[in-house]
Amino acid sequence: MRGVVPAIVVAALLLTPVASASAQEPSTTTQAEQPVLTDVRLIGASVYTLEQLKSRHALVIGHYLPSAPEDIAAAIQRRYVADGYTFAQVSASIDGTGVLTIQVDEGEIDAIEFRGVGARVDDRLRETFAVHPGEIFNRAQANRALRQALESMQGAVVRGQDRVFAMRRENGRRVLEVNLRTRTDRSRPFFGTQDREDWYSPVDGFNPAFGFHTTIFNSNTFNHAYASVFASYKFGAERAGYAAGLERPFFHDGVLQIGGSIQDLTASDDRWRLSSAEQSLVAFAFRNTFRDYYRRKGWQAHAALRPFSQHEWLVAWRDESHAALSNETDYGLFRDDRTFRANATTQDGDLRALIVGYTFDSRGLIDESPGARYRRHMMDDLFQSYSERDHGVRIEWRSELAPEAFGHDFDFSRHVLNARTWLHTSPSRMLSGRAVVGLSDGLLPPQRVFALGGVGTVHGYAFKEAEGERMILLNGEFRQRFGRSGISGIAFVDSGRVYRPLAGTADDWLNGVGLGLEFGGGVRVEFGWRLDDVPKSLQVLFKLNPSW
Repeated sequence: MRGVVPAIVVAALLLTPVASASAQEPSTTTQAEQPVLTDVRLIGASVYTLEQLKSRHALVIGHYLPSAPEDIAAAIQRRYVADGYTFAQVSASIDGTGVLTIQVDEGEIDAIEFRGVGARVDDRLRETFAVHPGEIFNRAQANRALRQALESMQGAVVRGQDRVFAMRRENGRRVLEVNLRTRTDRSRPFFGTQDREDWYSPVDGFNPAFGFHTTIFNSNTFNHAYASVFASYKFGAERAGYAAGLERPFFHDGVLQIGGSIQDLTASDDRWRLSSAEQSLVAFAFRNTFRDYYRRKGWQAHAALRPFSQHEWLVAWRDESHAALSNETDYGLFRDDRTFRANATTQDGDLRALIVGYTFDSRGLIDESPGARYRRHMMDDLFQSYSERDHGVRIEWRSELAPEAFGHDFDFSRHVLNARTWLHTSPSRMLSGRAVVGLSDGLLPPQRVFALGGVGTVHGYAFKEAEGERMILLNGEFRQRFGRSGISGIAFVDSGRVYRPLAGTADDWLNGVGLGLEFGGGVRVEFGWRLDDVPKSLQVLFKLNPSW
């Protein structure tokens, strides 16, 4: 036994180097099997340079090729695909002199086919799809372009159920196939009142609602009809509410729209100050309200003419009754020692009014969805309609004519001009401004009186600190985003005045200034002061959206 152990140890020592050599042998042999690289030629590539590929794939002149040419080609193709060039194809070969040739077909588009749609839709898509023959296909860019193009279809055309993009190579041509499908309708239920009422208020209490809406698509003329109906129950007032209406376009691209509606709503002339969600939250949480409410019950018929993409004329006839509302609840999550302020008075009676208006938007009105267009034509807010803050100008004018000659309980006319502009001076900087002018004649009822002060008008002042029969309001704002973050700094200035003021309200200019922060898509905290009382008049507002 004493002789066996040393023999085993000696054998192990003698065999170890041999085993190590055997383990390393495959890699040395594999490297040696590849030829020495003398040159690299790149054909057909524009996305990456030759130097980038040589560095990325260890292609060094005078050294062995790191792997087989087909493996190098596969690695390059994987990089193309990872960067969004889905249809790129790569091949590689090396000749007897050590010259490596890399041949790339990057997927440059020679033609585009929209599959699953008719000729009219095809023509429309070619105008709006921002990918063209001669460009190299990139999936991220194509998806973005398709999303924007389908928005102009307003839901009538959607992505196909199979793979949306495919490339067909035939006869030396590369044809991009875009697989789509058309829809005849889009119908679904919804919760809420589509922002036509607040879901919580002192006059209604909790106001849940449930509804159903549908869009009937026409892919030939792009005249998509829309209908909506909802019902609500106001637990504080112990009564139901409802609204139902439809709108149908006529002629190509909906040049003419005709519609009508019936409703029994809790209405307010203060909807332009803040959104329904903001008002409902501040009422439910803090027992505060920035609206005066009245009951509006009746019907409306309207027609809108849009002969040019940026211009629209609107006329509507309303036959409805107005009734005063009083507070029915005092509940709130916080501030138990506070009660809601009393709701303002309303002149009761039957109202018949002719409403005429005009809208100009430099960004165009054609791409507005059927539902958004219908709600804008309802004119629940005669001051302004919702608009994105994209670079552009929007001007709206509304006149409500209700003379005694219409045989009802009112005798007045009111005119509102609202002009807004958003100027993006750089990707991170925006200047915006708004001017609102209100005029009236006759016996203006309380629910139609103009008012300024507080949220949505002039910062630093109390809600409706100034009320009168005429008004002017000017707002300016500067917004600067901080680096690549979603946070922006804002600075604003406000000035407004009412004319023919009601007794006991301010009759001079209200001037406000302030600073704030905006987070993401529009959530804000605003610090505002009266210009003549800084810093004592500090007013802090938390908002889910900009007021304009």
